[in-house]
Amino acid sequence: MANKKRIFTIVILSIVILVMVVTCTMPEFYDYVYGYIVFRWIGFNLTVNIKTDFDKAANVAFWVFDNIGGFKRHQRHKFMPVIDDNFFNIYRRGFGYCDQSAHVYATMMHLLGFKSGLLMLMDDKGVSPHTLAVVYIKGKPLMVDTSYKFIFADDDKSLLA
Repeated sequence: MANKKRIFTIVILSIVILVMVVTCTMPEFYDYVYGYIVFRWIGFNLTVNIKTDFDKAANVAFWVFDNIGGFKRHQRHKFMPVIDDNFFNIYRRGFGYCDQSAHVYATMMHLLGFKSGLLMLMDDKGVSPHTLAVVYIKGKPLMVDTSYKFIFADDDKSLLA
């Protein structure tokens, strides 16, 4: 019996040491896993008692509208450093450009089991001046503009695609 306890203790200590090594040597891995857990928890709480997929998508959109602010007009022309970003850093920062807030929405919907992505609008020069989030509900795309806080649906919850 003492031998089993010793083996169990060695296994637990090995796991703890492994987690510490990964955390110290690869902080972005730890950060991503922590963000994944937090987003799964937030997403579950946002949709736990909601019946329809459209209402789930809308509730998550309202959460993004409330938690990820856009840049104000006077901020848009200031220098913004290029950073290695992810959905969780955008959430913690609390603001971002259109593609960043759309990324937060699409990631949350993906973690909830929906097919989702980004729709990058292009001008005639091939430049993307704006990005929307897209989530598929019963095979149909629902577009969400997280910057302008707009869901492309009518009052009857019919998709406008």
